[in-house]
Amino acid sequence: MKQLIYFVAGGGLCAMLYFILNLYLWIMVVIVVGALTVTLALFRYNGRPMPALMKSAFTYFWEPRFYLWKRDEPFAQIPKMPKVPHAGAPAGGNLKNLFFRLDTTTQAIGEREVHFNISSLLSKLPHDTKEKFEVIQKNTGERDAAHRVDYR
Repeated sequence: MKQLIYFVAGGGLCAMLYFILNLYLWIMVVIVVGALTVTLALFRYNGRPMPALMKSAFTYFWEPRFYLWKRDEPFAQIPKMPKVPHAGAPAGGNLKNLFFRLDTTTQAIGEREVHFNISSLLSKLPHDTKEKFEVIQKNTGERDAAHRVDYR
């Protein structure tokens, strides 16, 4: 029923304008009014009818907006901290120095690394458990013993 009302209103407007406007101007206006009439009567956008969409757009642009999150008072200024030059390794004990070396080095630190031979470790195991372990190589190049799980 609404579609019929839109078509009748568009046709009536075009008929009225036929008697008011010049022929060439009337043809241009009829094209625009006809396109608007067909759009209002037949098209939907995201499942919503075009009149409801146009009403929502009109109220969005026309009504004032209330921004709850906008602040009226200016933000407090944060005091700037002076820059402290980086002087290298921190002073203050072996623990801080070791942490700094662990954090910034790209080479292995010899004092903290304990090297052991995995083959000798595996040979000390009883013979029946020797099949349950495997030597793996990690992405870093280290070799380690891993428990082997067979799902047979």
